[in-house]
Amino acid sequence: MALAKAGANIFIPSFVKDNGETKEMIEKQGVEVDFMQVDITAEGAPQKIIAACCERFGTVDILVNNAGICKLNKVLDFGRADWDPMIDVNLTAAFELSYEAAKIMIPQKSGKLLISVHCSLT
Repeated sequence: MALAKAGANIFIPSFVKDNGETKEMIEKQGVEVDFMQVDITAEGAPQKIIAACCERFGTVDILVNNAGICKLNKVLDFGRADWDPMIDVNLTAAFELSYEAAKIMIPQKSGKLLISVHCSLT
């Protein structure tokens, strides 16, 4: 919301729909917002996300990699079925989205990449 308050138009790729609640909150800040429902781990998704953002807004100035999942299990019960999805979302998708955004940002000589990967334990 801080970026919208600062005047940034927002493009949100999301795995889930929220019935327009987020869009409504962002639009109240006087900026434009667009959503794309997508699995960021799907083959080609990062390219499609960046292309859709550029088509809608003309460029990418800031990329916030904020997707993250955390699977918890006992050490000896924790296997690749738990590990691989976390790595796919938390690391691989963040890398691929950053890579695709950099293809836009480097030639325009501006842009910022923000990566927020975390796992909450409760």
